[in-house]
Amino acid sequence: MVANRRILGHRCRQAVAAAGLALTLFWTGEAPSQTVVPSPSFEAVRARLELGGPVFVFIDYEDQIAQIGRDVGKMIADLVADDPALAIFRQDYAAILDELGLSGIKAVGMSSTRRGTTYHNRVFLHAPEPRRGLLAGFGGPAGPFAAAALAPQDTDLLMEHELDIKAITDAFTAVAKRFVPDAGIGMAGAAIAAQTGMQAEDAIDMIANLRGRFSLVLRLGDIAMPDPTRLEEWGLGLAQKGDLLLRAEGIGRRLLPMIRDVRELVPMTIAGRRAFRASETIPVLGQNQPVLVFDDDTVLLASSALFAEQSLTRGDRALAQAPGFRQTLTEIGLDRGNSILYGTPRLVRMLRSAVLAGAEMAGASADEPAMGPILQSVINRLPDANKPFASVAANLPDGILMRSNDSLSLRGALLPLSLFNPDVIGPIALAAIPAAVQAYADSMAESRAAEIAKENLAIIGEAALVYFEANPFATEVTYADLKGELTGRLKRVKGMDFTDFVLERGFGNVEIELPNGETVTWNAPIGEAEREKIRANLRQFDRAAAWYFRKYPRESMMLGGEAVEEGSPMRQMPPQIRGERYEDLQIRRTDTEIEIQVNDQVITIRRDPALQRQQQQQRQQPAQPRPPQRGG
Repeated sequence: MVANRRILGHRCRQAVAAAGLALTLFWTGEAPSQTVVPSPSFEAVRARLELGGPVFVFIDYEDQIAQIGRDVGKMIADLVADDPALAIFRQDYAAILDELGLSGIKAVGMSSTRRGTTYHNRVFLHAPEPRRGLLAGFGGPAGPFAAAALAPQDTDLLMEHELDIKAITDAFTAVAKRFVPDAGIGMAGAAIAAQTGMQAEDAIDMIANLRGRFSLVLRLGDIAMPDPTRLEEWGLGLAQKGDLLLRAEGIGRRLLPMIRDVRELVPMTIAGRRAFRASETIPVLGQNQPVLVFDDDTVLLASSALFAEQSLTRGDRALAQAPGFRQTLTEIGLDRGNSILYGTPRLVRMLRSAVLAGAEMAGASADEPAMGPILQSVINRLPDANKPFASVAANLPDGILMRSNDSLSLRGALLPLSLFNPDVIGPIALAAIPAAVQAYADSMAESRAAEIAKENLAIIGEAALVYFEANPFATEVTYADLKGELTGRLKRVKGMDFTDFVLERGFGNVEIELPNGETVTWNAPIGEAEREKIRANLRQFDRAAAWYFRKYPRESMMLGGEAVEEGSPMRQMPPQIRGERYEDLQIRRTDTEIEIQVNDQVITIRRDPALQRQQQQQRQQPAQPRPPQRGG
């Protein structure tokens, strides 16, 4: 972690120097003569924003993102050094950020200007083309909004976003392959199949290769404002009277073969397109029964067949030609783009009423100390409005521009934006990423320590078995007895001593506790000879059980320790063969087998039927009292 201290120390010295300069200027009242070095991105950003409002912000990135990658790479190189287990982390992190497209961000700016009762907000991400990685995932050149040609003129909500999921997937896959050469989308499908048994490769591949626009259209219909006392009824009315349309491009040709043979779907035709509806109606939806329509490579999911047909044959009656919609886009200054969020005043009032009704039904109000600030914050974002609101984003040759009209300025976005400042992200990355690598290295070291410990225990255990075989009268063995056999064979693990042990004859396992508290165990093997000895011991317990149940006819179970009572055919407990605990045996009168746990295995014998018949023959004498109290 030397690199951490060096970089942080350098930044501390910079901060101290800056503080000293500030104090000097304060006391002297004079500033040194300096030449202002303009940012090469400032003019490009300023040209996309508006001056004169309450908010104007410019943050210059230039080469800082790539520099963060270089600094992280140096720190990790110092951290992993020549450790082959961590060689995978010696990467060109500046190149990784470039593959993700983040290095292409040169600057960001935003502005808010007041226009009547609303704010005109702009955000511009200066990223000159060609864009790649995550930035390419925002789609291609700006174009007309496809769903606006399908939506009715009285649409209350329109959402459309262009996405190139393949570009995003390719970027992450390229980065993943640096660390895992076999990484790919197929791994996700294999993982799902392994966990659930479901074959999801085709579905995952289809989603991972999506390119196109994804839209939502909502018309509230004849729906009254929410009533706190009838909120469920209001929600049901919305489902039955509202109209909904979902549209997805680039998915039709691959989705159709997956569903055309599904028995629960009935094929039909809507406006000359192939369509499907559920074979059974959904009663709570009333006349709104969803349908799936295939329009070449585009798929529509509509709340009803009627709404789907109206959408596909709307023509000049579409939202795209509605005066209110066109006026809203004119005011924003973007009538084409890659993303749009459009809503009517009625939608805002409906959402506002629904929030208040839900809070009232839950027993909360804006006057309560706990709920007040939360409700007020939500209501502030949903103020009364008398005109539609919209937010549009468009890919431009020099970046991504977002414009919106809103009741609030972008002041609330200043804090989140500041967190994405390279001067904030840099130190976080320089601390978090090496720390994550160090945690992984520690985990690898612990895992390797456990492997080495188990290998050492196996060497010790096997040597001990050989020793007892060669020394039939020895009752225990220590490191001193095995030193000649173990010297040079045991590997070292920091913080662990493999020479401090005493193993008794018949031991079942050898275990040691790692520095992290984990216990590693090696179980002694059980050969057929040892198994037969254990079975012979169990047969002694079988004879003892027959005697015991004749002596105590009212007892239904014998514990292992009760097998050696006075008069029993067993005089003493048999010796352990591999660490088995005969005292823990529990033999029931009706058992047909006797079993015992030996390490991670179970050894079993069948009880002798003749002995079981004997245990049923009660002696012609008074029944014996119960045995002493069991347990401790």
